[in-house]
Amino acid sequence: MKTLIALVLSFLVGSTAMADHGVSPCIEKEILRLSTNDTIQDSLKRHNMQYQRPQELDIPWANATPDSEWVQSILQDPASVVIGALIQRFSYQGEGFLIGKNGGLAAATNKTSDYYQGDEAQFLDVIDLPKGDLWVEENIPDKSAGSLLIKVATPVYDTKLNYQHEAMGVLVVGLDQFVLEFSDKCHEYSPRAKQP
Repeated sequence: MKTLIALVLSFLVGSTAMADHGVSPCIEKEILRLSTNDTIQDSLKRHNMQYQRPQELDIPWANATPDSEWVQSILQDPASVVIGALIQRFSYQGEGFLIGKNGGLAAATNKTSDYYQGDEAQFLDVIDLPKGDLWVEENIPDKSAGSLLIKVATPVYDTKLNYQHEAMGVLVVGLDQFVLEFSDKCHEYSPRAKQP
């Protein structure tokens, strides 16, 4: 009986922690930790060094097939792999991507509808946030997965010192809202599990 009461209390405490915006503190911590990952930061540095006008790339991006060299270079970017690994730990499905300082895609786990993300709230509302802050949006329809996502975004600051006061991009992670609301993925997550 004590075990059952402990389980119910554990569930209620977990639900309360997620009540504000649907994302538990341990997932928040993992997304913030991922923003300091060397692979994430290196991808943004490479992207930001390229001269691009990302607004002009939306139409070619929309017309590009998922197996085209350009799309694959973004989907197979090492940062896409580490973002995908985090999504798989906490959600059955989802999407994630990195947006460079110019609003263009640096990495993505799926082919997004737009290459230019600089006019989206997940970029505009996040790029000037202080280090360690999060932006959360719930009930985002994911057409390919047929589910609702919770999107969490955070600015990415250079941990190696180059731009301590200016974000070099934005990390966006979308997780399956149903999974987060009805299972305690944080409880299942082991800190000893292999990290990306």
